[in-house]
Amino acid sequence: MGLMGIGTSKKKESPKPQAPTPVDVPKNRLAITEAAAEKAIALAEREGKPGWFLRVGIMGGGCSGLTYNFSFQQSPDEKDHLFEAYNAKICVDPKSLLYVGGSVLDWSESLMRSGFTVKNPREVKSCSCGESFSL
Repeated sequence: MGLMGIGTSKKKESPKPQAPTPVDVPKNRLAITEAAAEKAIALAEREGKPGWFLRVGIMGGGCSGLTYNFSFQQSPDEKDHLFEAYNAKICVDPKSLLYVGGSVLDWSESLMRSGFTVKNPREVKSCSCGESFSL
């Protein structure tokens, strides 16, 4: 995809790719981390939908006005923008890309919650629970 940087180390360990930051991502693209790609593939397989696309979308709602929506779709719609990384296939409709373009899709896990996260440089405000945002 051309967005992954390679870290350097003086140790004899093999270099590991570094996750892209929103600064590195063109506004008409969505970068996907390896963790997000692996989880998208695993979740699709667990739901009996291997090879399906992860749809990333934006919906109105939440206390800050907008929320991210994630679902699986067998094939993309005609006007969707398609992204692929680490064998995961992602589709985004043109309107949602206006909001998520230039962002990084990641997967995070903690004791309190786990899920896809979007590192969006356009976000100006998000609610305290982290479920919604505004631009």
